[in-house]
Amino acid sequence: MYVNFVRDHEYVVDKKSGVRRRIPLGWTGTLDDAIARAAIDAGNAVDLTPKQIEPAAENSDDAAVRTPAEVLALADTVHFNTFRAEAAKLLGDGTPATKAEIVAALQALLAG
Repeated sequence: MYVNFVRDHEYVVDKKSGVRRRIPLGWTGTLDDAIARAAIDAGNAVDLTPKQIEPAAENSDDAAVRTPAEVLALADTVHFNTFRAEAAKLLGDGTPATKAEIVAALQALLAG
């Protein structure tokens, strides 16, 4: 079972010797179904079935193009090259070189 741990989870590996294993918060991977189910039931993990795992959209030709408003919102939250790449999807080959010029072009696109 493929799971993501939202809290630390500890379980007994060997009852006779008392050996325990701790899985840390944030760990994601495949575990034995019994261990994973116990962690999920305890609220320490989330089941990530294959249909819930989304492929990386940035490398997909089918990735949805953002609206001008969505791209403008990225201006101060992502790296400039990411912002420029998203803007270029809307502005094409004539995408300006500077952030200020790109913002102005996107605002003009919104207005008109």
